[in-house]
Amino acid sequence: MRIAGILKLSTRNKPYCEHRDLHTPQGMLFDWYEPSHATATPAIALPGVTVNSKDDPRLQYFARCLAASGIPCLAPRIHGLAECDLQPADILELVDFIDQQSNGQRLGLIGFSYGASYALLAAAHPKVASKIGYVLSFGAYHNLDDLFSTYVTKKASLHHIDPESSDWIYLHLVLAYRHRKKLELSDQTVQLVYRLLQTYCHTSNLQDKRAFYQSHLRQLDLVQLEKESRDAFIHSSLSPAGRLHGLRCPIGLLHDPNDGLIPADHAQALQKELSTHGIRHQILITPLLSHVDVSGMRRFIDTLAIMKIFLLLVRRSKNREINP
Repeated sequence: MRIAGILKLSTRNKPYCEHRDLHTPQGMLFDWYEPSHATATPAIALPGVTVNSKDDPRLQYFARCLAASGIPCLAPRIHGLAECDLQPADILELVDFIDQQSNGQRLGLIGFSYGASYALLAAAHPKVASKIGYVLSFGAYHNLDDLFSTYVTKKASLHHIDPESSDWIYLHLVLAYRHRKKLELSDQTVQLVYRLLQTYCHTSNLQDKRAFYQSHLRQLDLVQLEKESRDAFIHSSLSPAGRLHGLRCPIGLLHDPNDGLIPADHAQALQKELSTHGIRHQILITPLLSHVDVSGMRRFIDTLAIMKIFLLLVRRSKNREINP
């Protein structure tokens, strides 16, 4: 996501400290970005499906911007998402992490892509619902079954989309890595897939991405393999759909209308369910955000709208302690 560019601040003098590769008692790995002078309660930043996880350069830059502006930021490694896998245990580990880090104050959750949906699920968990001050979601999905049905539909009508778009290629890289054992990919191919996933949003160009897709992925029916591998329990456990009634904090939903991985109608489905349960929320669907491609347009009016939602959520949470 491009949101870090919106928060671009001078970090030349580094008014914060970075504590890298810390461990919880249960062994969960996380980084802590500590401001010299904290002006708000801490936020937990959650990555999406990326093998870089908490070390993703975009997430690191975002966390540094928060810390430079006085907002402490914790960035945990989400094990399943770092393996391009769907693991319900990730939610329980995240809930335990929130519980350990709250220290009597409400925390903010800021999630990107799948990490945004995980943030909503964790925030609705009864163990920590009262410990969350806000959730800011960038590109969350509502229902995994609906999401993967979209991929099947796209596969069946490729003439409606560019099959070599950046989003579509990234999806296939993720699926190839997830199903590498079933596909019996060679060690060399797995290493190439992993390396491209590491650099996909930072240094790889579209020409190289397309060349790899043509050589290694186009002939594989990865969408069909994912469909056949569907686990109903996992999809249900990792879908915010039907679970948002447990939320006890305001929600900000932001989404790219042209998102090729998670369509914007998921944001609208989340909004509808939040409204049904009377949960305070704001929604902004804007092309200023992007799921994979970071070269799109920037609109000043949308920048202001994003900052308004972000600051509103943070200020509501500021200095609010948990009621006993």
